[in-house]
Amino acid sequence: ILVILCIFSILTLYFYPKQNRQYNALIYVDGRLYESIALYEVTSPYCFTITTDDGHYNEICVEQGSIRISSADCPDLLCVKQGPITNNLLPITCLPHRLVIELESITTPANQPDAITH
Repeated sequence: ILVILCIFSILTLYFYPKQNRQYNALIYVDGRLYESIALYEVTSPYCFTITTDDGHYNEICVEQGSIRISSADCPDLLCVKQGPITNNLLPITCLPHRLVIELESITTPANQPDAITH
C-alpha cells in the first residue's frame, strides 16, 4: 500500500499542471513601499541603485521573472549571497539598510492557500 501511495504521489506531481505565476516585486525601504516592479513585463535586464539617507547602497538587478541584490556595502552581504528570487516563498532582506524585497503573486486568488499557508 505504501509503494502504491508513493507511486501515485509521484505521478500526481509529475502530471499536475504547473501554474505559470506572475509576480510583482515590492521593494520596501524603512517599511515604506519604495517601488513596485511587474517582473512579467520586464523585456530586458536592468539594474538600479537604492541609496539610504546615511549614504549606504544596494544595487538591485531585475530580469524577467526574477530580482536580486547584486552588490551592497553592508558588512555581512547576506542579501547578495541569497541570489535571485523567483517565487514568493522567501523575501530578500538587508537588515543593516532596512531593505526588503518580496514577490506578490498576481495570478493566485487571495482566498486560495499559497505554498506556506497551512
